[in-house]
Amino acid sequence: MGKAFLYGNGGAGLNFKVVACASAEALPATARENTIAVLTATAINGYIFSSTEPTEPAEGMVWIITGTSSAVAFSASKKNPVMIYPLSAKQYVGGAWVNLSAMSYQNGSWVDWWDGALFDNGDICEDVTGGWERKAYGGSTGGSVTIGDTIAVAYSGSSVAVCAGTVDMDPALLKDYSYIKADVTLSNAGSGPKGTLAVVADYSLGSSGLNDKFIAYEQKTAAGDYELTLPISDIDEGYILLTAFQVKMDVRKIWLE
Repeated sequence: MGKAFLYGNGGAGLNFKVVACASAEALPATARENTIAVLTATAINGYIFSSTEPTEPAEGMVWIITGTSSAVAFSASKKNPVMIYPLSAKQYVGGAWVNLSAMSYQNGSWVDWWDGALFDNGDICEDVTGGWERKAYGGSTGGSVTIGDTIAVAYSGSSVAVCAGTVDMDPALLKDYSYIKADVTLSNAGSGPKGTLAVVADYSLGSSGLNDKFIAYEQKTAAGDYELTLPISDIDEGYILLTAFQVKMDVRKIWLE
């Protein structure tokens, strides 16, 4: 989408405005068409639309990340079409970019932006992912997968890796993002534990050499809390996979960034 070209907070000739709102519950019932409400308690000190990180952010600045996967595209100009494709919002607070939720007022109602979430504390994000499900490794039914507030991937048996959460990585989604991330806890670690976030070409998994089937992966081998980060800039397609070997892995959130 290139670099930013819009700054400020609305004005003559613009077909939108950007406002701060403490919560979704505090949004007004109606608003000007294409009003962007950023859910934040910090005052907005300007905004920038860009697909790349601003080089000189100021405290309170809102960075509206753009990409063609946007569900709330609009023309920024009242006269000549200048299309903007918002994907997600961040605000510069205390020297760092903070992820925020945002909504747009379009066609008489507030529309949630998709924030890149693929699983979020019990929300399976089915509109994007098609759902999450248990996948056996080598035909084995060992181990367990429980999908509730977390995706709990638990090892059991002697040599079975439990595989779960297969989501088709649509290239239309991937092109606007650089990473898959997961917020996880590993516990009940045994001998040689492995908790893994991976992308595979297909999930017809054989009975051995699981790691050899990964296009890309990040793996942790000790109990603890982790934010797993998997670069996907060079991945055109595939499926997300969560695996646990000699360990239990609780996944609270998975998202694209």
